[in-house]
Amino acid sequence: MGRGARGSRASSRSGSADDTASVQDLEQREAERTLAQAQARVVSAVIEYDGYLDEIKRITKSTIQAYRAARLHSQRQDSFDQLTAMLGPYLPARGGFTDWRGRDVKGMQSVTVRLVEAVVAWRKARMAAGLKPVTEGLPDPFIWNNVNVLARIPSALDFLGKIEELRHWYGTEYQFQGNPFSRACTLEERPVTPPSAMVTVILDDVPVEQVNQRLLEKR
Repeated sequence: MGRGARGSRASSRSGSADDTASVQDLEQREAERTLAQAQARVVSAVIEYDGYLDEIKRITKSTIQAYRAARLHSQRQDSFDQLTAMLGPYLPARGGFTDWRGRDVKGMQSVTVRLVEAVVAWRKARMAAGLKPVTEGLPDPFIWNNVNVLARIPSALDFLGKIEELRHWYGTEYQFQGNPFSRACTLEERPVTPPSAMVTVILDDVPVEQVNQRLLEKR
């Protein structure tokens, strides 16, 4: 074999290695860009969460004042409507109203879910970027103002349980402690979510979602 042939093969191998390295560099840069975007979304979600929590505290104060000033039972009942709506899921604006009902209600449930989902996406982006976990075997915490943003969620609305008027109105059975989604049961009491009965199958090279009867029976 001549020198020219050997040189050509060596050059080809070198070019192939360069191409592979170039692709890997592009993938790494894309992963880092995705991570930066995911981090920005978490920051945005944290700011939204903190702002809405402050708004809930403000509305709670005005609600209690209205409750105490009310002379009729119906007036007392109406005084809690806005706070109750704010603690629930997102509600679109309703026509015909000029008060809070005529504006979109973000809903603490929806705001909290957005924050949790943003942190989960950020964790996945960290893994895709090849970053090592902060603590081996544990999910990475997103730290904001020296606090793990998810760790403070379970007790974020505990302050509501310290207000006598709210305890009286919602009833003694309703638990404020450890209930960030304002549901009938706390996080610790919540039953385990059964596995989804939906499975993905390939039909004619197209992924299709179908119900698996065996999984459905286990729900």
